[in-house]
Amino acid sequence: MKVLWTAAMALLPMGLQAQKVPSDIREIPTVESALAGVRGGVASAAIGYLTQEGIARTPRELSALVDSLVVVAVKSQKDGAESDRLAARAAVAALATSALDGHVASRAAFLSQRGVDVHPVVFSGAFDALERIYHSAGDVAVRGAILSSVARISIGRVTAFLVNVATDPAPPDRASAAEAVRLLAAEDLPGGVDALRRLYRTGAVSEPSAVEILNAIAANRGWPGAPGGLGSHH
Repeated sequence: MKVLWTAAMALLPMGLQAQKVPSDIREIPTVESALAGVRGGVASAAIGYLTQEGIARTPRELSALVDSLVVVAVKSQKDGAESDRLAARAAVAALATSALDGHVASRAAFLSQRGVDVHPVVFSGAFDALERIYHSAGDVAVRGAILSSVARISIGRVTAFLVNVATDPAPPDRASAAEAVRLLAAEDLPGGVDALRRLYRTGAVSEPSAVEILNAIAANRGWPGAPGGLGSHH
C-alpha cells in the first residue's frame, strides 16, 4: 500500500505546483488551447478557462471542457503511456485548482495589480467532475490525486464523499479507503472527525489497512471501542 500511495500522493503536488498561470491575459484561453495544454501536461490554460479569466463562459461551454478533461483523466492507466499520465495529472490539477478560493483570490489580486479587470471566479462544477473521474479512473495515482485535491475544496460535500470512499465494501484499490480515513481525521475538514468517530463506533470501515489506521486514530484520541466487526477497538 505504501508504494502505491506514494505514487498517488506524488501526482497532485506535481500537478498543482508545476502549473504556471500565464501572466498575459491578452491570450484568452479557448477550449482548444486548454485541451492542447492539458494533453501536453500543462493545466494553466484550462484553469484560466474554467475560472473565466477575460471572458464569461456559458454553462455549455464550461461543460464541454469539463467533459473533455474527464475523458483525458480517465484514459490514464497505471502501466499506460507516460504522456497519458501527464495529461491526467494536468486535467485533475486544472479542475482542483479552479475550485480553490485561494487560487482565484490570489490570481485576481495579481491581475488587479497589473490593471487587468477580469474578475476570475471559482468554478463550481469542479467537485462533480473530480468525483466522476474518481469513480471511472483505472489509475490508482489519479484516484489518489483526486482524494488529496477534494479535501482542499471548501464545500460541505467533501466529507460525505470521503466517508463513501472509506466505507466502500469493494474499494478499487487498498490505498483509497486508507487515505480517505486519514483525510477525515484532519482538523480543518468540517465534520470530518465527527464522521470518522461514527465510522469507528459502528464498524463501518472494512478495508483492513483502513481499519488499522482508523483504530490507531481512535486509540490516539481515546475513543471507546466499537462492539464487534473489524472496526472494533478493544
